[in-house]
Amino acid sequence: MIKKLIFDLDNTLIIWKDEYSLELKYLLEEYKIDTCYKKVDKIIDDLEYKHDTISKEILLNDINNNLNLNLDISFIEELEKRQSKLSFIDDDLIDVLDYLSKKYELVILSNYFTNIQKNRLKNAKIDKYFTKVFGGDEIKLKPRPEAFLKAIYPNKKEECLMIGDSLKMDIEGALNVGLKVIAVDYFNKLPKSDKYILIDDIKKLKEIL
Repeated sequence: MIKKLIFDLDNTLIIWKDEYSLELKYLLEEYKIDTCYKKVDKIIDDLEYKHDTISKEILLNDINNNLNLNLDISFIEELEKRQSKLSFIDDDLIDVLDYLSKKYELVILSNYFTNIQKNRLKNAKIDKYFTKVFGGDEIKLKPRPEAFLKAIYPNKKEECLMIGDSLKMDIEGALNVGLKVIAVDYFNKLPKSDKYILIDDIKKLKEIL
């Protein structure tokens, strides 16, 4: 019997839009840095592939080393502040979470910074539905087994279900530790498989669960 739903956040519950990257672009301009924001975006995206965990210092070092810059920690803190304010959700999400939270415990398992994700949830007015937020600066990053085991505890894996959009980070990572998985595919990028349930709309969780 399922008791806990483990959600990824970005592009599962909160939709990643161009505004996130534009905030990075504006910040680079304010710091008078002549570097394409897409390069910094790529460094942020690659964190989960290169490191077991993340921190402001790790992100800062990766940006400075890869782009030959000399930024200080204030850049990362300002980026964190700006990204924390951006929360784009589907119009039906609150109804779905209201339904699910009455039947299951809901937690967030994300590879990004915990405070940013907590603030995004709060700004989207959906923070009340989640009992815990696990971020990549506090635990191991997905798809490492330790991340999923942390989110599962103190339940048994048979009592938990992972809901996410990334094939490698969310889906394969969860399957490898024995979790059931619902894959959210807004952009028709995921392959069909008998190993997980595939949905293209978050509203379909009410039909399944």
